[in-house]
Parts: sequence; structure tokens; C-alpha cells
Amino acid sequence: MDGVPFLYNGQEVADTARHSIFGRAPIDWASGETETGKAELGGRSTEDDGSGATGKRIESPDSTMASPTTAAAPTLPPPTVPSTAPPPTQPPAITARVSRTCGADGTGDCFVSLRTGPSSNGSELGRLYENDTVTIECQQRGESVKSSVLGSSTDVWARSTDGHWLAMAFLDAPGWSPTDITVSC
Repeated sequence: MDGVPFLYNGQEVADTARHSIFGRAPIDWASGETETGKAELGGRSTEDDGSGATGKRIESPDSTMASPTTAAAPTLPPPTVPSTAPPPTQPPAITARVSRTCGADGTGDCFVSLRTGPSSNGSELGRLYENDTVTIECQQRGESVKSSVLGSSTDVWARSTDGHWLAMAFLDAPGWSPTDITVSC
């Protein structure tokens, strides 16, 4: 066999730490006494495996063995595993048009309020008027709002890209339902 064999100390005591191949790494002979170590060793003890080990930590700074010591091994962080899953993507925001605010008989307020939350109890931050446009990014259920033009109530609200909430009862959003959640927040 050509080349130089690579020997890894610590396998005989179920050492699961990641060590640098360029530095010194102590062998923790006592780790063979842990449940994981016993499983790796097939139930044998490091005390009685015939190797002469005493459960003490031995360091080998070079090719000669040093005297037994109980110095603590450096703690290494767990290895970082790169994520293979793509980051979650949010559907793109869409432009909606304010509609149905004047009511079926034309006597409504002709505006929709921009709110701090999906409810008429949220503070009014501003107003959009009939045919104004707003960019919305998602929907959430909230207070039920009645539209005389729709002829029904809906509890679906939309959040604008600047964080304001509008009742979907008064928005026309291409591909988005005023009564069902199309894109959840």
C-alpha cells in the first residue's frame, strides 16, 4: 500500500469530538464508560479491556507518551451543517384597487380605513378612497365586515406592504378572494 496511513486516536473510547489533524488532542479514556461509549465498545469497560488503560486522560504531544493527567480537553463547538433547504419564499405583493366603499345605493362613506390591526377597533391611520390603489402582501382573519355591494360579510383583512390593515370587503385584488384566505400572513 502506497502512502502514509492516517490513524485517529480516540475511536477505541467512542470519542465523538471533532479534532484538528494539525493539533494535539487528548484521549479521554473515561468516555468509554458513558452509555454512548459502552455502546461503541460493545459493552466492554475501559477499566478491564486488557489495554492497561485506567480511565485517565493521556496526552501525546509527540510520538512519546506523557504521564497521566486529568487536564480538561478543549471544548469545541458542534460542526456546522449547511442547510440544503431553500429559504421560504413569500408570494409577491400585489396591487389592489379600493372598491365597493360607496355602498349598493351610493350613500356609503366612499373610503376604506387603514388600521393598526384586522379590526375596526384598531386605530385609523389613514384612508383610501374609491379607485385608489394599495400594495398588499397577505391576508388574515379578523373582525367581520359587511359589504352591501357584495351582499354578505367577510372577516378577511389584507395587510399592506407598509403594515396597515384593510378590510378585503372593500378591495379588488386580482386572484385574491375577499372571503377566503388566499395568501396567509
